[in-house]
Amino acid sequence: MRNVVESLSDEPLITKKSAAEVKRMILRRFNINSLYDLKSKHVLVKTSPGIMTVSVVYTVRKTMVGNLDVLISFDERIRLVSH
Repeated sequence: MRNVVESLSDEPLITKKSAAEVKRMILRRFNINSLYDLKSKHVLVKTSPGIMTVSVVYTVRKTMVGNLDVLISFDERIRLVSH
């Protein structure tokens, strides 16, 4: 997941794209990387002139054995600035 978020900085003119376009791009990359549990609600894209902030916040809870669960939290953020 981190690689998907960090790869946005390599996209040409990423800050010129709409928030919806960037969100679709991220979700497509998640699917390509077999990250099927991540949905649109986990991705937040905020735009302002020349700056785009992308956040992916996701928590997974899985049962290991009996009543023992494991909780894993992901919180990746990147701030993209046009040059």
